[in-house]
Amino acid sequence: MQPAAFSFLGYTVEQIFLDQSKYHQSEEISVDFSPECHFSKSKAFAKIILVVSIRNKKFEEAFCSISMIGNFQFNEDITKESIPDYFFQNSIAILYPYIRAFISLLSTQSQSQHILLPTFNLSSLGTILKNKLFEDD
Repeated sequence: MQPAAFSFLGYTVEQIFLDQSKYHQSEEISVDFSPECHFSKSKAFAKIILVVSIRNKKFEEAFCSISMIGNFQFNEDITKESIPDYFFQNSIAILYPYIRAFISLLSTQSQSQHILLPTFNLSSLGTILKNKLFEDD
């Protein structure tokens, strides 16, 4: 078995916004994703910033948004060009369950309406993330 190409070091919630007065469980929601990647060749390290915004489909303004940073360490020297494509898909798939759980817990603890985000196939976000790859050093 081949060793893993990268390791997940953990996450930090950078920012969260929740306005329960604009959320109604009976209405259909829309979930928007905005990912970006900051890569350090000298540290063989990538920081994924994933912003998720949730709104009722009837309104433009989000009632909830969260910005989460995921930290990933590559297990060998790597260049921006040699980052494997599966990293971009998998890093988002690793972070999303933490975002989903965080929002669920926050809404439950607020003693208001529970927000449970659906599961998604996020593989298409890998291409978006790869196009928003910035090298920091």
